[in-house]
Amino acid sequence: MSKRVALLVGVTTYGEGIPALTAPAQDVAAMERVLANPDLGGFEVTTLVDPDAQSLRIALFELFQDLAKDDFVLFFFSGHGLIDDRDHLFLATKDTAKKGFVATAVQASYIQGLSQDSHVKHQVMILDCCYSGAFKEGWQAKSVGVELRRELGLDRQGEAGRAVLTSSSATQTSFQQEGADLSLYTQYLVEGIETGIADRDQNGEVSIQELHEYAKGKVQGAKPSQKPEIILDREGYNLVISRAIQQDQDSKLKFRRLVEEYITGTLGVEEYLKTQGKFSRLGQLNLLRQGSRIVGLAEPEAQAVIETIQKPYQTHLQRVVEHKKLYEEAFQDALEDEYPLSEMARQELAVYRQELDLDAEAVADIEARLEGQMPTPPAHGWDDAVPLESEKGVDYTRLRQLLKAGQWQEADQETGTCMEQALGTDDWGEIYHQKLLLSFPCADLKTIDRLWVQASQGRYGFSVQKEIYVNCGAKLDGNYPGDTIWREFGERVGWRVEGSWLSYSSLNFSGTGVPGHLPFVGMGWSWLGRARGWVQSESVGLFSRIETCKV
Repeated sequence: MSKRVALLVGVTTYGEGIPALTAPAQDVAAMERVLANPDLGGFEVTTLVDPDAQSLRIALFELFQDLAKDDFVLFFFSGHGLIDDRDHLFLATKDTAKKGFVATAVQASYIQGLSQDSHVKHQVMILDCCYSGAFKEGWQAKSVGVELRRELGLDRQGEAGRAVLTSSSATQTSFQQEGADLSLYTQYLVEGIETGIADRDQNGEVSIQELHEYAKGKVQGAKPSQKPEIILDREGYNLVISRAIQQDQDSKLKFRRLVEEYITGTLGVEEYLKTQGKFSRLGQLNLLRQGSRIVGLAEPEAQAVIETIQKPYQTHLQRVVEHKKLYEEAFQDALEDEYPLSEMARQELAVYRQELDLDAEAVADIEARLEGQMPTPPAHGWDDAVPLESEKGVDYTRLRQLLKAGQWQEADQETGTCMEQALGTDDWGEIYHQKLLLSFPCADLKTIDRLWVQASQGRYGFSVQKEIYVNCGAKLDGNYPGDTIWREFGERVGWRVEGSWLSYSSLNFSGTGVPGHLPFVGMGWSWLGRARGWVQSESVGLFSRIETCKV
């Protein structure tokens, strides 16, 4: 007879620099309750709370030992997930500290090796991981789904019956819902198994696919910004994680299905949230009538089911209202300190907005309203009498004309031409390989930067980019700062979006780009990532030169 074996791990406390979590131990207990139940999961369960790295590695090793091909192995982890500079995933343990975490956390590739070496063809991994917004300097916000497919070896062909479920595809700032004991994703995994509600096809079994889809729908109803992912390898979606007991005879369960289908199908979650998480009087009456007519449920019981389903949506909406109020207060304080807001102030506000789990669209009206109440800042006037200085006899008249006319793309290309003339070469391979930018003529550099800053009222220019570059943690010592800092810089100036470099033609040449967006001086590169050499040269050479020239 085949065995069903599960290892459940929760980590609540960590080393220096990593915030503690309250939910993981409770997550483990709740998952054990449903998975160890012989009428539901039927697993032989081992639990670990706050293990060190060695204990976790040993437990994982033992999990895959002495199992036959037709057995079922499940690994559940609740805690912090970390990404290093090479995009490798690690699971943090109680002795994992922020500094040097790779030595005391368990790398996903270790699990990958155990998984691939095992004869067991039915394997499930559930990772309820949180990336904290406090993690900087190499602790990156990455797509969990993409990384796990590689990190756990699911891009290999020929493996059968494996599935990975993740609580999120990106950095989340709230690990558990206020007022709840469990992490949000785990809460609905447990609910889907324990009530049988996740059995969408009502065949008496809850498959991995069904469970994830149920939990994902509920999570996004309570917290739309969180996006759980599932990674399936061949027949992984057919793996049965539990039985659903006597669901056909459960009138409350039938009614619950009916109500949830009304929200997710008939109304749609987005439309439902616009009604403040409440049904119209007619919608409520129709549901109560159906509860009585279709499933024979008394009105008080039906009303209780409706309230249970509505509560997470209403909690989310109330939290959004409270968090938007906090953001409005912070934005108003920032405006009172300085207006227009500096790049640093906007970055600090963006970090705070993420901590409040608000996207840019959610606060756009607040920012527009408050900035609209501020006096118009004085415009940077043009002084055509100011000489366009050049140590190399470069004529910057056309660049000034293009910038003055707001022809940003043409001005970007003209900037490249002027820089070639100032450097005495049009070979950009030579420029960045020999780091000629470290000796760029100071007078020319000041002229180019002054024109860009003047035309954009302080939003564009090499000096603006240098400030952002330094704020990302880079040093102006002529050495490349590493991919992590460069990617962060690219994201801040809008050259990278959602983890990918934009094409040159996709840059914002309307004059409304984020601070530091221009100039790029891509010199014809079609994809900014292809311009790695120029980009590196600019970051270590041009910005360092700006510092020495006192631009």
